[in-house]
Amino acid sequence: MNETTTQGNPPRRPRRLLRVLLSILVLLTAVRMTPYFVGGIFGAGRGSGSESGGTSQTAGHITLEAIQETADLVVVRLPFQQLITSRIDGYSGGVRCVLMASGTAMIATDLERASLTLDEDRELAVLSLAAPEVITTGLDHKQSRIVLLRRFGLWHFAPGTTGEGRVVEIALRDAQDAINSYAGRDEHILRARLRAEAVLETFLAERGWRLKIEWRD
Repeated sequence: MNETTTQGNPPRRPRRLLRVLLSILVLLTAVRMTPYFVGGIFGAGRGSGSESGGTSQTAGHITLEAIQETADLVVVRLPFQQLITSRIDGYSGGVRCVLMASGTAMIATDLERASLTLDEDRELAVLSLAAPEVITTGLDHKQSRIVLLRRFGLWHFAPGTTGEGRVVEIALRDAQDAINSYAGRDEHILRARLRAEAVLETFLAERGWRLKIEWRD
C-alpha cells in the first residue's frame, strides 16, 4: 500500500509574527523622531518671535576710538580775505603797499583729548571735550595779490627797490597776524563747538545713543 504525503501551505503564524515586529519597529522609530519634528516646528516659531521682537532699536557698541574717527568732520574751515595796508615813511617820502590777502584758517575739536563715559541703562554717552582751538592758519600766496605798490615824495627818485621789498614783507606779516586774529574770534570758536556737537550727536544717534557733551574751557 503506497503512502501518499500531502504538502499543504506553510504555517501562517511566522508571517504574522514578522508583520507585528515590523509594525512595532516602525512605531518605535516614529516615537523617537517626534521630538525632532515638534522641536523644529515650535523652535522655528520661537525664533521668528525673537526676530520680530528685535525690531525695537537698542544701543549698539560704541568706543572712544570709533568717535575719534570722526575727527575730520569736526573741523571748521574759515575762508579769509582782507585788504592789508602797509607803508614805510622816510624824511622826504616813502612807499605804500595795499595787499589783498587771501587764506584759510581751520578750527577743530581735538578728539584725541576726549574722554568717554557710558550709561548703558539710560543709553547715554557723556563725552568730555577740550574747547575747540585754531589748528592752522595760512595765506594763499597764489590767491593773494598786490593791489597797490607806490612810492611817494622824493622816494620817487631814489635808486633800487629796497623800499618796495620791505613794505611787501610788512604787508605779508600783517596779513598773517590778521588771519590769526580772525580765526580766534569768539563767534568762530562757538561755530566750531556747534559743529562738533551736531556731528557727534548724529554719529551716536545712528547707533542708538544719546549724547551729553561736557566742555572743558
